[in-house]
Amino acid sequence: MSNIQRFENLKQVVQQSAVDFNKLAKIHGAVHFEREASFAIQILQENDYLAGVAMSNPDSLRRAVLNVAAVGLSLSPVHKLAYLVPRKKKVCLDISYRGRVHLAIECGAILWAKAELVYEKDSFTYMGPNELPVHKFEPFKDRGVGVGAYCVAKLPGGDFMTELMSLEEIHRIRDRSEAWNAKDGPTGPWKTDPEEMVKKTVVIRAAKSWPNTTRSERFTAAQTAGDEVDDTVFETTAIAPKNDEREERLLGIRAILKFLGKEEPKYIEYVARVVNREIKALEELTDIELEQQCAFVDQLAEKKREVDNAAS
Repeated sequence: MSNIQRFENLKQVVQQSAVDFNKLAKIHGAVHFEREASFAIQILQENDYLAGVAMSNPDSLRRAVLNVAAVGLSLSPVHKLAYLVPRKKKVCLDISYRGRVHLAIECGAILWAKAELVYEKDSFTYMGPNELPVHKFEPFKDRGVGVGAYCVAKLPGGDFMTELMSLEEIHRIRDRSEAWNAKDGPTGPWKTDPEEMVKKTVVIRAAKSWPNTTRSERFTAAQTAGDEVDDTVFETTAIAPKNDEREERLLGIRAILKFLGKEEPKYIEYVARVVNREIKALEELTDIELEQQCAFVDQLAEKKREVDNAAS
């Protein structure tokens, strides 16, 4: 089959998703089919391997294009919010760290966020999960080798959320990736854009604790797409956990608060600012909010254990 015929076939696959794409995109109006279809074909034309995967698994290409509509992030190479990538013989939608931040801001979860790398010659002081770190460095001098990264987000209520990861921890995640373990050696963005991938990794971790909003269906979809590079068209409603799961989460949060020495009423005041509404008990949180707070307090507990172990 000639390249011309191959791309004509791929164009047909993309065009077949037009009706469903428009239905999904109509919810938010953030992306438009003709524009995204053009970007998708351009990406396929510039990547022979990706095009080959698309030809062998055209359904995965169609689902990836539909995920663009579900998430509402453009494939524009200028904005660099989302990409089509090959994963396990499928075409998948991958969300960049810029895309995650862009969507979280658009959905009202945060006001802004930034990810920064920390190098050995920098002066860096971690002030806690709800404070801005103190990071000083000489931008035009050698800063040494990388040692870690952090992400700071400002919430609508004015609070900050800071997440940090050591480079060793980030590399453990990198080392599990399919592209890094390719038969002929590392490929993909971990090889071509390692700093961007370090930032993306810490943003992914941080975003799991960002607050949910009534407009966050797209944000939730992007979270799943970025974490799993999935090929599923995301639904706009979440499946609620069973009542016993809610009870376990509530008990877990209260146990960690006790471990941290924090009073539950004070913590509820903080959570109320995060979710941007008045609440008087943890039981008033939605299932998604409860899950996010579980992740948040787990991180606080882990950091306390690290500090305690270091002190001992």
